[in-house]
Amino acid sequence: MGHTMSSSRNEVFMPKCSSYRAVSRCRFCFFMYFSYTCFIILTIPNLMREHVLQVLQEYGLSSKDAHVYVTTLELGQAPASMIARYTGFKRVTTYVILEDLVRKQMMRCVTKNKTKVYTVVDPALLVEKQKLQAVRLEALLPDLAGLAYALRGKPKVQVFEGKEGVKACYEDLLTSQEPLYALLGAHAADEELAQRLNTDFLPRRITKKIHASVLLCGTE
Repeated sequence: MGHTMSSSRNEVFMPKCSSYRAVSRCRFCFFMYFSYTCFIILTIPNLMREHVLQVLQEYGLSSKDAHVYVTTLELGQAPASMIARYTGFKRVTTYVILEDLVRKQMMRCVTKNKTKVYTVVDPALLVEKQKLQAVRLEALLPDLAGLAYALRGKPKVQVFEGKEGVKACYEDLLTSQEPLYALLGAHAADEELAQRLNTDFLPRRITKKIHASVLLCGTE
């Protein structure tokens, strides 16, 4: 009889234990799902923000300029002190950046209760501005090409200084598509440069079939 009661108690107890474990597993799974969901919710805006910052820097803004712009966009409108607090930049630095963005017509500034409040210009207007500038630049291409053609026939002067400058001059001469004209002095040349001239420059010039006329000035 005692054995029967013990068996009965075990039969009653075990389902309760299994049920408790099942509930625990459910709670754990729900916690993991909730944590993963929160991670996704918090991560997606961060990834989007980083992408926006990267594009703005490709647009020409510095890293700090981009952070100030995006922070102001998120806040809607705010004074320099609040924007500085959210970006973590010094207030003076933030103010200088804001004023620069206003000059670039990327932000607007209005005064409310004797306090300057900044807001971001509609990004769509920036895109339209860039399109307009691209159209104007494209219209200038014929004029730019004409200027380049007009300057092509004019002589150019380039100065090479020091030993490394002379080596760079040798390399530059080897790219010439026209005959070379040189004026050399008869004084003793640097041994390294003279060796480079005779063993490297001259053979390569001959191989490239670049004609050269050299006038050697003697000394009395």
